[in-house]
Amino acid sequence: MNILCIGHSSLDIILKVDSFPREDTKSLAAERSISGGGPAANAAALLALWGVSVSLAGPVGRDPFGPLIIEELKEYGVDTRGIVEYPEYPTPVSAVLVNGSTGSRSIVNHRSTEDLFELPVSLSGLDPEVLLFDGHCLAASRAAMARWPEALTVLDAGSLRGATWELVELVDYPVASAAFASAMLGEDLSGPEQVFRALELLQQRNGNCAVITLGEKGGVWALGDRRGGYDALAVKAVDTTAAGDIFHGAFAYGMLQHWALEHILRFAARAAGLAVTRNGGRASFPALDQVLAGPSQCPKPWG
Repeated sequence: MNILCIGHSSLDIILKVDSFPREDTKSLAAERSISGGGPAANAAALLALWGVSVSLAGPVGRDPFGPLIIEELKEYGVDTRGIVEYPEYPTPVSAVLVNGSTGSRSIVNHRSTEDLFELPVSLSGLDPEVLLFDGHCLAASRAAMARWPEALTVLDAGSLRGATWELVELVDYPVASAAFASAMLGEDLSGPEQVFRALELLQQRNGNCAVITLGEKGGVWALGDRRGGYDALAVKAVDTTAAGDIFHGAFAYGMLQHWALEHILRFAARAAGLAVTRNGGRASFPALDQVLAGPSQCPKPWG
């Protein structure tokens, strides 16, 4: 097993509308799709599509939605032995509204806030090289780091919560969204000054590394005493659903290849950039050869 992803799985109902509806109105969706979602689950599905040996660990409910999520992941080639079905746990369900005029999306998620998931015994035979966490299963994430101390660790820090903040300090590579960085800083990332103050604060928390993704503006990174930035792919976005999950999955892929951080970030940005030109969540996954066949910003081979 090359990569183990630990965290959130959900069922996503994605509706594309001409514009976001006003309160107390009805709207007609131009397009509809239903598929599995969740940061760790989407990253695992992408990696499996790219031929990586990948396992997903996390909770789902013993309800009609849990088995649907598991079966779809199996179709992608994800090892699902680490997914546990809990009788009293409601499988997370997300309603995703995509603004057809801008490509932006808004998500309403229903999930339990109880972190009941423990690392399953069924994973004891694995020996992952990379661990990817999304901050939803703190106890299991900590147990995985203790069980596989030599594995490289990546955190998808999407939103600021107690568990995510704790994992920032423990992992090798915390990769934070602009929303996480803004909440951490306590103000909007309105300009370079705020962005780099947030980067410094994130790196101080980790002790070595920090990455902040800024969507269409690219992102910034710090590693030791080095600083840098990367550009987003110049595209017209039609749907940003799952773009962040794709970025983090591609980041983990780069870690598995032992590429330099700068190369990994350009590769991940290209993967996410290709994805936002397509509708849907997992339906927008780019093929690996499409990502590798990019312009000179993504040379091959790297390292």
